Amino acid sequence: MNESIDYANRTVEVSLVDLFWSLLRKWRAILACLLILGIGLGGYGFMKEYKTYSNATTRATRQTKYESSLHDYEVKKEALEAKIDNLEMRIEFLNHARENSLMLKIDPNNVFRIVTVYYVDSDYEIIPESVYQNPDYTNSLLKGYRNAVQRIEYNDLVKMEGEDELFSDPPITTQTVKRIYSAGIDETANLLTVIIISEKEERADQIMSGVKAAIDETNKTLTQAMGKHTLSVVSESREWVVDTDLYKAQAEFQEEYSKVAEGIDAARKELSSLSKPKSTVLTKKDVIKAGIKFGVIGSALGLILPLLYYGIKLILQDKVKSVGELGARYNMPVLGTAKVSEKKQGKLDAKIASALGMSSSNIEDSIKYVAANIGLRAKSTDKVLLLGNTDRGNLEKIAEMIQSEIGDKTICVGGDLKSDYSAISALNDDCAVVLIEDLQKTKHSDIVNEIKTVQAAHSDKIGFIVLQ
Repeated sequence: MNESIDYANRTVEVSLVDLFWSLLRKWRAILACLLILGIGLGGYGFMKEYKTYSNATTRATRQTKYESSLHDYEVKKEALEAKIDNLEMRIEFLNHARENSLMLKIDPNNVFRIVTVYYVDSDYEIIPESVYQNPDYTNSLLKGYRNAVQRIEYNDLVKMEGEDELFSDPPITTQTVKRIYSAGIDETANLLTVIIISEKEERADQIMSGVKAAIDETNKTLTQAMGKHTLSVVSESREWVVDTDLYKAQAEFQEEYSKVAEGIDAARKELSSLSKPKSTVLTKKDVIKAGIKFGVIGSALGLILPLLYYGIKLILQDKVKSVGELGARYNMPVLGTAKVSEKKQGKLDAKIASALGMSSSNIEDSIKYVAANIGLRAKSTDKVLLLGNTDRGNLEKIAEMIQSEIGDKTICVGGDLKSDYSAISALNDDCAVVLIEDLQKTKHSDIVNEIKTVQAAHSDKIGFIVLQ
């Protein structure tokens, strides 16, 4: 009894090769499903698109929508390209300024600053009891001196020794010397303030000397044009300072540079992600493509779905999948195989049967092989009993053919142990038992019960015969 329990509980892994060939036995059903779904979905896709293609109103609507989308795309593209061009021009200017600006090269924590304050007055006096009064030109004078300072070319002010190349290419411009020297006016107090900053004291002195010379020259010009007036230095300070305004200006420049660079990157990414809209107006070619596309999808489903169905079914069902599986699971030899079906077998079916362990020989040659194996393994007994839940006509046919090959032994037909009581009665310890099973039809649970019954009768099991 223990041996039979081992057979019942023995676990055998499903061979992927056997599973493949077992699935391939269903090739007709799989092919039919593939063709039905492929043709059906292909026709559906074709007719669906053809209906849209043949509708003039739908075509006109789609054409209008496409043209609108294309216009929006072109407008947005042009806007992005213009934005990138403008930002690139700005970054080019900022790069030039960063390379050449003297203001950006000065350390705001170590600045030498000269501040000179001028007092400007037109010497205007009110004439008592006079209806006509001379105009006061003080404000005009202040603006004239301020403008004169702002118009001074840096190259005319200073060229430090060893720095001649600084003033050649690119040339120093108003932008590159911004905040190096500046002039401001206080119209209420009639004051002109000139501020010079530099990283070197002698450069600041040279710049201030040039500015003062320019102011003196402007004084002569304004005197000739507007008359005598007062121009005097009120105060002048010279000191090393931490210039917070310069620090702020440098920080603002760097912030602007970063924003422009980031703006260029963002605009380029947006432009690269911008895709030209595709026309949704169907052509004959589109209709054919739709039919092919749906046909391919249908064919894929027609292949996958039956494979999944039969694959899961084969894995879960409790049936003999291949000849080799019997020997591995029950540790009993397969005496031979035979094709009893009268249905004509094609080359592909024969190839599949061969891969599953079935003999490709005709039934006469197969029975001769079976008879030889029985004669070899049943030497100690004169009686051989054929059992199995296959068709009884097949059992009798097999028994007759084996008997004709083995004259010294009696070949008996027992039948199906599950339903035929006479088969159980025929079991005894004097006979050898051959179990006959149908490929992919006989259940393993039935085989286990057959083995248990044979063991209970103390009969000798000599092997299997597999029928197709």
